[in-house]
Amino acid sequence: MEAHRHRSGARADADLLRRGARSASDWVTALRSLGAGANADLRTAPVPRERLLRIVEDPSASATSRAAAAVAIGASLDSDARARLQAAAASTAGAKLRIAIDAAAAEATEADLEAALEAVESESATAKA
Repeated sequence: MEAHRHRSGARADADLLRRGARSASDWVTALRSLGAGANADLRTAPVPRERLLRIVEDPSASATSRAAAAVAIGASLDSDARARLQAAAASTAGAKLRIAIDAAAAEATEADLEAALEAVESESATAKA
């Protein structure tokens, strides 16, 4: 049962991090809101920061999910979260993903975050094709 809950939770997290039909600006806004817990309501629990950090650190997660989770966390960075993002970026082989995680850790501008997310998403789409 625990394994099923974990898989279902990971799938739900991935759904929340997905861009969908949103513009890059709206995507960054939604991710920042998610990281701040603004997605919570009576039926939806907030996504814990620790779970978002685990997504960023998980090499088996998609690059887009990892970058999106980093942006979501970036809204509320403390020194521990910043250090974990920097460590995840340093251990990431993909240059565009590394840049996106670094941008989130550095609390980059919205425009820089949008560009970094779009670059990761574009690279992922090209790799799938």
